[in-house]
Amino acid sequence: MAHRALNAQLQIQLTNMITIATSRTSSVARSKSLVGPLQPLQPEKDDVDKLVIPRVPEELDSDDYQLARFWTQIGWNNHKKHQVNQGLNVKSLGFMCNTDGDPVSKERLATMTKHAKQLWMTCYHLRMDPPSWTKKTEDISMYFLRNMRISFPKFALCEENWKAEAFAVIRYPDWASDVRGSGTLTRERLFYSSFQSYIIYAHFSRETTIKGKAKKRRQ
Repeated sequence: MAHRALNAQLQIQLTNMITIATSRTSSVARSKSLVGPLQPLQPEKDDVDKLVIPRVPEELDSDDYQLARFWTQIGWNNHKKHQVNQGLNVKSLGFMCNTDGDPVSKERLATMTKHAKQLWMTCYHLRMDPPSWTKKTEDISMYFLRNMRISFPKFALCEENWKAEAFAVIRYPDWASDVRGSGTLTRERLFYSSFQSYIIYAHFSRETTIKGKAKKRRQ
């Protein structure tokens, strides 16, 4: 009898908890749409943290920048191969040059890297950072490539944004490995629809424990 009364009391508590959880989940769901079953809802913030993808920057004509080097990635690859054959070292970002063909300074490259990290940190905060740059989504690609071209016109001195893409391939792995292990950055808080499932799981776990104790007492 005591066991039945205890189960009845737990059932009432469980019903009340599910009612509260359902009410909270429904109020959130009215303003946000579920991605799928037991999937997180969209972040709460609206305007500040949206991924803003700029319009496509104007394409430059190589004929207007004839001194700029490595307009095509094939040209850069051929240059690297020639340098290696001559026994010369090749800088990984050696394709970055000014309109007159001179290499971009170390200080300027550092500024570019800092800005790239800021863009990636936004992706991280929005939980949109790819595990590797080769697994990025189209939106992330457009967001990064266009912002880099707008902030640093030197990235436009090529065809099909290959320089910004190559820059990310080189710089992203170090940033990704550092930031994910640092624990210093924040991510958007997400609300889950599995709250009820957690309550039910907790209930049955508790009931199993109580039954186990009752069985030991009988023994």
